[in-house]
Amino acid sequence: MPFNFVTASFIENSIMEELRTRYAASIPDRQFSGSSKNQTRAVKEALAQLGRGLGYQSRYEGLAWSSQFLYDFVWITTSSGALDLQEGGYFSPKEAIKTFELATEIEWSVSSDERYYDFQKLPLCRARLRCLLFYFPAHDDVEHEFEALRSIA
Repeated sequence: MPFNFVTASFIENSIMEELRTRYAASIPDRQFSGSSKNQTRAVKEALAQLGRGLGYQSRYEGLAWSSQFLYDFVWITTSSGALDLQEGGYFSPKEAIKTFELATEIEWSVSSDERYYDFQKLPLCRARLRCLLFYFPAHDDVEHEFEALRSIA
């Protein structure tokens, strides 16, 4: 898929819709708190399914043969163009990374410090899209939080 502003907007909207329909519907409203492997797995599986449909490989901890690859979740393309990696998930000259499409950090902690820690990794990344998924208590000032994150970038 050629990458441009329209593509980025389409992917952003697709991610939000996928998470709304597949992920949010499976978790009772406002039941996010602290670290949850089930929540994180649901997000990663939703992103992997979306990425595969767009022609991207997904790398994340939780695959039977893969550990975390730099970020909590990534979409990549490789020189071979394969959508599935060989068992073991290692790169080789035939399977070198060609593009880094999406880098995602996922943080369910209510701690601002945890969000800031994860967010600081994203501006350094060369992925075309960078995403921070996090829980934010409804009673807190979300605009203040976004300003704090913008000041880090």
